[in-house]
This record gives sequence, structure tokens and C-alpha cells, in this order.
Amino acid sequence: MNTSGNDFFDTLLRRRDDADSIGDSPAWRVGISMAATWSWGAAVAVAIAVMYTKGFVPYLAWASANMVAIPVFGAAYTFIPGLKKWKNLLPMVALWGFIGFFAVVLNLTALKSALAGGPDIVEKGIISDSQATFVVIGIGLLIAWFIHKRGLRGSVTTDVYQLSLQFLGALGIIVAGLATTGASSPPPMNVGDQSAWMVTAVLGLLSGTTASGMQWQRIEAVDGRMKKLRSTLWGGAIFTVFLLVVTIAGYFFWDGVGLELIPFTIAVLAVATSTSDSGSALLQYIGQRVSLPASAGSLVTVGAVLSFPFIQQFGVTAIWTFYASTRWKIVAGLLVLTVLYKAVPGLETNEKLHKLGHRTRFVLPDIVLGDPERMDDEGTQLADD
Repeated sequence: MNTSGNDFFDTLLRRRDDADSIGDSPAWRVGISMAATWSWGAAVAVAIAVMYTKGFVPYLAWASANMVAIPVFGAAYTFIPGLKKWKNLLPMVALWGFIGFFAVVLNLTALKSALAGGPDIVEKGIISDSQATFVVIGIGLLIAWFIHKRGLRGSVTTDVYQLSLQFLGALGIIVAGLATTGASSPPPMNVGDQSAWMVTAVLGLLSGTTASGMQWQRIEAVDGRMKKLRSTLWGGAIFTVFLLVVTIAGYFFWDGVGLELIPFTIAVLAVATSTSDSGSALLQYIGQRVSLPASAGSLVTVGAVLSFPFIQQFGVTAIWTFYASTRWKIVAGLLVLTVLYKAVPGLETNEKLHKLGHRTRFVLPDIVLGDPERMDDEGTQLADD
């Protein structure tokens, strides 16, 4: 019997034992991962697109909400009673799946647009449209394989390098712009009436981290209440600096199609791979939350990669607006349910209601990945932070 082939595939596909563990990571490193992951909402491509297609005033509202989004999530997680239980609600887990899927699709779309040109970003890229499609699909499948093996730990480990490339790419745009044509024409202050879009964008962003399973997955994996909060403060501070650099870079990119395309493509590549691998790790986590193996999430990632060519035609801004306008409504609904649950006498202690929730799978059992000693016989976490 030939066992060498079996050994090869076992090595190629076997998931690491520590794939879900980041408890030993310092707060600043988790914060870097949170910032790098959150870049999908403020990637260089999306920032420039918003700045010039919506106007600078809407962009400032969008950017400001982005800067505080991660700390807002940390404060909400720490100080709002009952919020930690959201991870056990089936609608929340379904929302995570929706966002995890779009994390892959949106970022691969941005990368494709940077490589070949497309809606919202540049008219001409550095390679042809068909070549870019194959390149991006290849990168997406490579991400699916890497996260299948390394999981959340692999995503957090690589985020420091990917965020560094994001910074270098944004700085490179500025340097290339200064070396060639200089700053581009200033963006318009407003492109039509963008008030409705601004409200949707701000609500979507402030609820975005609270709805983002990628941020939940990270904060849940960190040990200790204050370390969780510090991680989100680090994430907000790092992301603010990044977005300030991106804002300056926008002035040196839009009119140019020369040297700045190279650092721009590097930055988008770093953003796309960072958030796509975080989305893939989230899909694995969701699979485990609904009692499926992590490989089920990997298969969904492959499906997202293969479907992106059919979705990318709508453009980066349109895709982003679609999921942003959806998620805040679900978060608002869950917040109302949480307030009612806490405010109505007897609901919180009603055993029949709790049993009905678990029986219908509306409420999922708690899962502490990688730490079975913190689970009771029914799969419930023994100690909350």
C-alpha cells in the first residue's frame, strides 16, 4: 500500500493544533490585527473612491466613523450588559457569515480593480482583465489553503506584515506623486446631495465592528477583560494613523497613472489579503459555532473566491454600500432585543424561554475554542470576563 501519497496530502491539508489560539499574543499585536482586518472598510481603493465619487465632506464623515469604530466596539463589549451573549444568537452568526463572505468578495474585487482597472478606482491597470481575474482567483485560493491550515493564529501572525505593506504602499503613493506630477486636483467637497449616504455610512461603520465576526473572533480569543479593551484601543489608534496617511495619498493618486500605480497595487494587495484571510478564518469559526468542522468554512471561502468574478462588476463602492446598509439594521434590532431582554421582568431568568431558544437553535451553545477546560457538560462557558 502506498502511504507516501497519503502522508503528502495529510501534511498539505492537516490543520494545526494551535490554529484557533492567540491567547499568548500581546494586546498591541491583536490591535494590529484588528486594524489590518478593519482596513477592508477603509482600504486605499475604497478611500480614494469615496473621496472623489462622493466628495471630501462625506469622506470626512466616513473616515471619522472608521477611526473610532474599533474602540467603540471594545467599549460596547466591555460595558454593555448582555452584549457578550450576541455571539450565541443565530441571527448574529448568520450576519457574520454574510460579512465573512463579503470580506472575501469585496477585497478580491478591489485587488482586481487595482491590477486591471475597473469601476471606482482606475481606468487602466498594469495587466489585462482576464489575467487579473486568474491572478486574483489564484491568490484567493492560496488564502483559503493557508487559513485552512493555520486558522485565526495564522491570520493574526501575518497581519503585522500586511499592515506594514499597507503603510508602505500609501507612503509610496505620496512619494511617487511628489516625484512626478505632484498633487492631483483637489476632490470636490460634495458630489450632489450625499446626506443619505453619509447617514448610512456612519451607522454602518459604527455598527460594523460590533457586527463583524472577525473582530468578535479576535476579542473572544484574548484573555482578560482589560486586555480585550486595550487591544481595541491599540486597533483604533493604529487605524487612525493609517487612515490619515491614506487621506494624504488620495491627493497624489487620482490624476496619475504612472509610478504611483505600483505602491497603490502593493497597498491594495496587502489590504485584500489581510481582510480576506480574516474573513476565511471567520467562516471556519462560524462552521464550528454551528457544529461543523473548520473545513466547512474553508469550502465557503473557496465558493466566495470562485463567485467574485460575477459580483465584482458592480464596483467596490456599490458592494461596500450594500453590506454596510444591511448590517446596521440587524445590529440595531439585536440591540433592541437586548434592552428588552434586560428590561422586561422575568425574561432573563425564564428557564422555559432559555430552553426554547436552545431547542430551536435560535440560541447556540457557547464555544471556547482551544480551551475545553472552560466548558461545562453542556458546552457553556464557565467564567465570563
